[in-house]
Amino acid sequence: MKYQSEIMKMKVRFLTVFFMVLGIPSLCIAASENAKLVTLSKQIIEADSGEALFSAFDALKELYFKDNNYAGFITFLQSLSQKKKGLAPFVSYYTALSRYQQLEYLESSQDWNTYFSNVDAYRQQILDEVQNAIQVTATDEPIHIYAKLLLWKFHKSQQEGDQEALLNDLTNSAFEYAQKAKNPAPLKDVADTLLAHDLKSKATQLYRAYVDKIIATGAQEEALKATAKTFYKEGKLELSEALFDALIEKASQTYPKEKLAPLLIEIARLFTYKDKGLKDTFYAEKVFKELEMKAGNSAFDETLTYERAFNLEKAKEYAESLIRYSELLERYPSTPHIDEAVFKTALIYVYVKRDLAHGKKYFTELAQKENTSPQVISSLYQLGLLSQWEGSTGEAKGRYNELIEKGKGRNLEIVRLARERLKEIEEGKPLEYNLKMFLDMSLKDEYSSYNMSKVGLEASAYKPDTNTEVAVTSNAYVAPSGCMQVEVEYLWSGDTGGSAPATTEPSFTTSYASPGTKEVNLVVVSPSGVIDRNFDILDVR
Repeated sequence: MKYQSEIMKMKVRFLTVFFMVLGIPSLCIAASENAKLVTLSKQIIEADSGEALFSAFDALKELYFKDNNYAGFITFLQSLSQKKKGLAPFVSYYTALSRYQQLEYLESSQDWNTYFSNVDAYRQQILDEVQNAIQVTATDEPIHIYAKLLLWKFHKSQQEGDQEALLNDLTNSAFEYAQKAKNPAPLKDVADTLLAHDLKSKATQLYRAYVDKIIATGAQEEALKATAKTFYKEGKLELSEALFDALIEKASQTYPKEKLAPLLIEIARLFTYKDKGLKDTFYAEKVFKELEMKAGNSAFDETLTYERAFNLEKAKEYAESLIRYSELLERYPSTPHIDEAVFKTALIYVYVKRDLAHGKKYFTELAQKENTSPQVISSLYQLGLLSQWEGSTGEAKGRYNELIEKGKGRNLEIVRLARERLKEIEEGKPLEYNLKMFLDMSLKDEYSSYNMSKVGLEASAYKPDTNTEVAVTSNAYVAPSGCMQVEVEYLWSGDTGGSAPATTEPSFTTSYASPGTKEVNLVVVSPSGVIDRNFDILDVR
């Protein structure tokens, strides 16, 4: 231990002598950090490019800023400036940045005595130093862009000066920088700052310039992938997708099929529908199509085929979803998703394609199975409902009774609906109004123009657990009617779980006591007539 202590003392003495030779004070930096100061100081003295200088200065900044040692950093900067020519713009910018951060720190720590004693001098120093940095640099230098960013932030924080003019000058310089410079990092830093100040439009333009710059520089596949994933994690999906597109294009030319297919699958799965997390169902399908084109159907195993079909379903691309569910049933007839896939195929045929014959065929296929999965029970209800709507009450009654016998004690919501339909038949009453309206709009030829384009439905979760709240929200396109607000009615039907939403409610919250595939229906009506209809599918676990 004594030996190690002597070695440490020798190291500290050596570093102190080193700084003395350079004429640079260590200034309140702990002995354990002196080695980093030596390394960074040496990098600055030996740097032969602006990029190398910027990297070293930025690391120095972090070393001092983490301890809020702003004054110490400024003194260190002044000492450095005497040791090498060409450091003036860096010293000016980082001096201004230090004073800016120091004022923010004094405010947050409420050190008002120090703050008010120095605020005027510090503000003037910020303005002087940042202008010096701008004047001695060109728009293709990172320091120039960062200095203009700091100038705009300073005036914005003080609520003074022509902030709009400064902002325009900053963004124009950034776009000019994008045309001339190689390092894209300043573009992202400016965009991040603008986004943090709710300037989304300008930020998006700069993010796009940043992405274009990365692509234009010929970044390698792994670098593109890493940057795309960073944007994804930050929630900037449009930019992430642009980089993934560039990666896919590049990899398609250089990767063998056995390496390309896993990459495309990984990208697609990032964007497929999920209840929690980031998603873009349309981009996911775009990548799936690329996978199909480059690697063929063999790239889609049972799980991936189901994921693709489910993703299309949640994108409300029902016709494409039907094709993929059909592929799943054909290629993987033993899939654990078979009952779900058959039931959804039937729903899409009936309520999207208005093909009652094909829909009933699939419902019947399920209803005849010996197992009593939730989808088998729901198929009995659908067959009874469609028969009742067609006027075949005897057949409908048989289906409902079979459902109640098979589903009692388990499929609570659907058994309740079957009992309601049976009561209507036994009492000679018509179908419940909302439900009949939905069936009429969905199945009668004269209502074929109601194609679900003017009413949207969305659930807060599409794979909720039982007894978990789910919000179902609608939006309807209503033609303008001058200054008068149009009163509309929302005719909800289907399996709405434990909720019975009123006609005045465009949304409702519910939960389901039993697992299974649930169908929620809606017809929206205005004083001038039906606006449109729609339905949604939830899979309760």
